[in-house]
Amino acid sequence: MIRSFFAVLGGMILWAVLWISTNSLVSMVFADRFTKDPETNEVMSMDPLILGLTLTASVLFAVVAGAFTAKTARRREMLHAGILGGIQLAIGVAVQTAYWGVFPLWYHVLFLGFQVPGYLLGARLLLGRRVV
Repeated sequence: MIRSFFAVLGGMILWAVLWISTNSLVSMVFADRFTKDPETNEVMSMDPLILGLTLTASVLFAVVAGAFTAKTARRREMLHAGILGGIQLAIGVAVQTAYWGVFPLWYHVLFLGFQVPGYLLGARLLLGRRVV
C-alpha cells in the first residue's frame, strides 16, 4: 500500500518537475515569443510553435512518469499508471479550466486528451510484451 502511494506520488512529482523545468527553459530559449501579462505577471505564449512544444513535452513526460510509476509499483503496473493518469487528468482539468479563455480550444482538448493514454503507454512500454 505504501509502495503504491509513493509510486503514484513519485510519478506526479516527476511529471511536475519535468514540466516546470521545460517550461522555464522554453520561455528562456524562445523569449521573443512570450509576453508578460500585466495583471497576473505571468509569462505566456500563444505561439502555435510554443503550444505544440509544450503539448509534445507534456505527452513525453506522461510516458516517462507512467513508466516510473509502473517500475516503482512493481505489481499491477497498469493500474498504478491508470490511477496516476486519472489524478493528473483531474488536476489538468482544474488548471485548464483556469486558463480556458487564454489558450485556444485545441490546446485544452489535446492537453487533456493525451494525459491518461500517455501514462498508460509509459507503463506498457516498460512492461513490454509481458502479460499484465
